[in-house]
Amino acid sequence: MKRLLLLAMLVLSCSAFAANTRAPDKTFEAARESYDAGNYADAVARYDELIADGWQTPELYFNRGNALARLNETGEAIASYQTALLLNPRDADIAANLKFVRNRAGLPVPKHTLLHRTLGLLTPQQWRTTAIAVWWVFAALLCAYWIVPHRVDWLRQAWTLALLALLIAVAGRAYAWQQTRAPLVIVTEKGAQALYAPLPDATHFFDTPEGTTLRLVEQTGAWLRVRSDSQIGWIPAASCAILRVAR
Repeated sequence: MKRLLLLAMLVLSCSAFAANTRAPDKTFEAARESYDAGNYADAVARYDELIADGWQTPELYFNRGNALARLNETGEAIASYQTALLLNPRDADIAANLKFVRNRAGLPVPKHTLLHRTLGLLTPQQWRTTAIAVWWVFAALLCAYWIVPHRVDWLRQAWTLALLALLIAVAGRAYAWQQTRAPLVIVTEKGAQALYAPLPDATHFFDTPEGTTLRLVEQTGAWLRVRSDSQIGWIPAASCAILRVAR
């Protein structure tokens, strides 16, 4: 009897698991069908359901951005595309659509140095994995360098390359950590402005058109302290989207 109960529980658990794994696919497909039918608002609503359930994939945010762009929701579309790019930094289609929406809205493209563009080619998880893998290779080569009686040139060169790769991986991980500490902020509300203080009647500091990309400095209640180049001001949190992805 106990065995039958255990077997029944196992079957039910497997069925529930299968249903849970199929549900996102069905919702995702329904969202795509809504988009193809021109029902962009319904597509966005279905993608939002998946996000609310904890799903985070580049495809999800990319498709959501496409639907929002069709609705002329510039700020939200840019936020979705930028999130997709954070999850998959090397995707050319995401970058192209993000650039198109910015250009259509007359927004400047954020400028990055060559170093930042290089370090931004991997996600934080990828940099962490790379750093761990390179560390073990470096440690193994270091041990071999001291154990091998005759330190051959190729071993010395391999150790030097591994050390260089380790330094790059550490720099990439440090860069990714810095980016997650100060995440991107996208203005999603028309008419939003950065103020000198976190007060509704504070003096206007600088303009932040819908879709503007900022960098979060700190959050205090319903206000965000944000940076735009060398300017730092306050903006209501309700008028922005903070882009946070899994580290």
